[in-house]
Amino acid sequence: MAGIIRQQDLTLSEFFELYTDYEEHTRLYETKFNTDLVTYSHSLSTVWAFEKLKPQAKQLLELISFLDPDLIKDDFLIQASVELISEGAQFKRSNYIEARTDLLQSSLIRRDKQNRQISVRRIVQDVILATMDATKKRLKCDQLLWSAIPNPSEATNLLFAKLLTEAAWYQKERERTKHFDGFETARAACLNSFPLVSSIFKELGTADERLYLAYAERGISRIQDGRYKEGEANLKKALQIHKDLGNYVPRSGEANLSWALLAQGKLEECNTLLLDSLAGREKALGKNDRESVRTGLILSVLGNLRAAQSQLDESLEFHHRALDHMRATVGDKDFYTANVAHKVAEHFARLGRCKEAISMLNLALDIWSVDPTAHKNEIARSTFLKGKIFETMGKMQKASISLRVACRLRKEITQEVRDVKSLTMKDFDGIVAFWAR
Repeated sequence: MAGIIRQQDLTLSEFFELYTDYEEHTRLYETKFNTDLVTYSHSLSTVWAFEKLKPQAKQLLELISFLDPDLIKDDFLIQASVELISEGAQFKRSNYIEARTDLLQSSLIRRDKQNRQISVRRIVQDVILATMDATKKRLKCDQLLWSAIPNPSEATNLLFAKLLTEAAWYQKERERTKHFDGFETARAACLNSFPLVSSIFKELGTADERLYLAYAERGISRIQDGRYKEGEANLKKALQIHKDLGNYVPRSGEANLSWALLAQGKLEECNTLLLDSLAGREKALGKNDRESVRTGLILSVLGNLRAAQSQLDESLEFHHRALDHMRATVGDKDFYTANVAHKVAEHFARLGRCKEAISMLNLALDIWSVDPTAHKNEIARSTFLKGKIFETMGKMQKASISLRVACRLRKEITQEVRDVKSLTMKDFDGIVAFWAR
């Protein structure tokens, strides 16, 4: 490989692009080298004379190419060979030994007699795999893989599905979704299922949790669009369905409805809904439950409501409780935690506790910076607040940098050209989702 890089004057990144492209990868092994010593006609794929191997030796080498190159037990390889290498005639132990001998004499594999195991150079494996056609490669892989995996029971399948779900939540709670490439597949599966699901529930003639979720999601979209009255109506319909299903425990829908009420100035109705929801969760799950973020969402809206009612001490108390809840349920790497950390920072800034406010904002920014593209809006808002706090502290250079960055990000988001001096926190609150305000 070093010879190829040098001969073709490649950078490492150029070589890597060739090496990871299937077709180019195969051609690399056909590269021939010029030498001043003798006429050298070999390429990487011919120097070991694979084409001169006996058929069974070549088949054994192809089989070996799918296995751990450092340690392949003889017993396992004999069994696999007997089961997978047979062209009309029975492949016997003696055939295996003969094929193995051919490979040893060609220096293609090494054998540890004492431990009855063999090993193979990775580049030999790579050349063999690169020169196999895709159909043959898939066949060999399927033969080796599925013969080694027993058919799982239904219970095992269910447990495996549960494991995958928990693994997905583990990654999501740590904001490790940046490189997930399955959204289009998931979207297609959902769209394809709609007609079937619709038919089933029309025939049943009853409402279920999916209808509740449909109204709730439509309500959320209306609130995000500023259509608060429509959002309120949809979420109230969703909550009525939820209650009719029985075993009612308040969830995030109540928090979302509260945002719609708060935006319309319906403070008393909002207060009643939030306190009743908090009491309902405490009755069902105990005080300060850790079941999910839902209690934290209710506490967070209560903090905003108290601020709207000019009860700022209570507002800080609720936001503090919400932050503690988020940290206890989803940890310090989730955007729910970041949203509430920003709100606590606003309180600290108001109280003149600037260092604590900066610390809270740094926590939020660290979380959002895991995926700066997805969280550009939130980063812009927290960076603007950070700049304003630096101004209060007299740190004008840091303030200038933060404010310029926030202004640039907002321009990228809104396509609106504004002078940084004309911007306020309200301009940045408007570019984040309603539940983060």
